[in-house]
Amino acid sequence: MRRYWIFAQALKEFRLVTGKTQEQIAAELGRGDKEKAISTISRWENGVFFPSGKSCVRLYQYFERHGYTWPELFQEKDFEYNNKKRDILVALRDEKLVSIGQHLDSFVEMLEEDDSEKKEFVVLSEHIIKWSKREIAPQDFILAVKEIINVNVREVPLDRIRMLKMRQIEYLALFKIAEAKMEMKDYIVAKEIYKGIFLGLKNRLAKNLFFKELIILCALRLVRIYINLGEMDEAKACLTYVFEAGANGQYVNVFIQGVTLLQELSQGLGDDVLSKAILDFLVSGSKIFDLLRERGLAL
Repeated sequence: MRRYWIFAQALKEFRLVTGKTQEQIAAELGRGDKEKAISTISRWENGVFFPSGKSCVRLYQYFERHGYTWPELFQEKDFEYNNKKRDILVALRDEKLVSIGQHLDSFVEMLEEDDSEKKEFVVLSEHIIKWSKREIAPQDFILAVKEIINVNVREVPLDRIRMLKMRQIEYLALFKIAEAKMEMKDYIVAKEIYKGIFLGLKNRLAKNLFFKELIILCALRLVRIYINLGEMDEAKACLTYVFEAGANGQYVNVFIQGVTLLQELSQGLGDDVLSKAILDFLVSGSKIFDLLRERGLAL
């Protein structure tokens, strides 16, 4: 609680010195709903609660722009944990195996004896790393993860997955279980897991960037499975979501993957004209990207 009050006093001091109102700070921080934003800043000033990790980063940058820094506020252990966890999660999700080890080692150094939840995070991370490197058989990986997150994938727990409120690392582990099921050619169970994550997170956690990107990955996987299973209407619906989400987030790689899947879908539907047009587009696009890279203009 001490940190709450230190931050509250620092924020009040900042406002007094700069002559800014809570409304001005809310607007300059780019927070959404005006009344809600002002209420949030008021609570910060009264020490009701401390900003979240993302808000801390935004506030730190905002204060620095005005020549103010409070290292004791923004180098607290919880904040460092959140930063390192985010780096590890993204590296695990994207299978950036070179950087994962370094991030995880520095995270482990920060652990305390009673940090059981954070130690569980490390154990799940280590299982995912082994799976990413294919140092563990898919069935062994599934069993190891199930012991921790306690999700019975054998019974296709679609309804349960939709209702689950798990931590980011647990959702990621579940996503990797579906990946393992794909490798085992158990496409039905993999489909239900991806679908459960997709539907469960799509609306409830739309503001969380990590989850938004995980949802898009689930949608891409689902399109592939639906095409393979001949479920074309479902494939179309998921592909529509991919394009909309990719456009809103300006994800170039998502757009390319989506177009590739659209070509497969059009081929599966017997639309040879569209299929050929997309193939031509992909070939031309590939040449353009090669030329851009040669000129140092790669996107």
